[in-house]
Amino acid sequence: MDKMNKMNKMNKMDKMDKMDKMKQIVEIINKYSPYFAILLTFILSLLFTLIPFWQLTFVAAIFGGFLCTKMKCGALSAMIGIIFSWGIYIIIGNIRNNTIILFDQLGVLITGSTRLGFWLIMIVLIIGAIIGLLGGFIGSGIRILVELKYFSQKVNKE
Repeated sequence: MDKMNKMNKMNKMDKMDKMDKMKQIVEIINKYSPYFAILLTFILSLLFTLIPFWQLTFVAAIFGGFLCTKMKCGALSAMIGIIFSWGIYIIIGNIRNNTIILFDQLGVLITGSTRLGFWLIMIVLIIGAIIGLLGGFIGSGIRILVELKYFSQKVNKE
């Protein structure tokens, strides 16, 4: 009987050690979640931009925002990731295809003045920032709602 009690205590101690380690891992992940969110949003947005469905960058922002526990963090992380990916895409387009001429011609068509290509690029990046901001808000809001529902169910069961 004494051996059984010792084994039960040892199993409980092992479970407690595993729970402590898991809590430490979760704390580390939550600490660095904005960086993971920026990286995930950047990669997914770049992939979605390279295929003809650039509108799916909104989904990339939602995934990036879902990694953060705070709405401000999720929105800013998703916005930064999308701005970086769209900026790199525009830079690569300017180097390979010289698309700045296309932006200048589009500026002439819209306003009638020349040298507006830079401002059109800024408008494209601002649109990307808005998409990232909204997607990040939605993603982090979904996570907050899911966590509240999960924890409330867990508390009710206990």
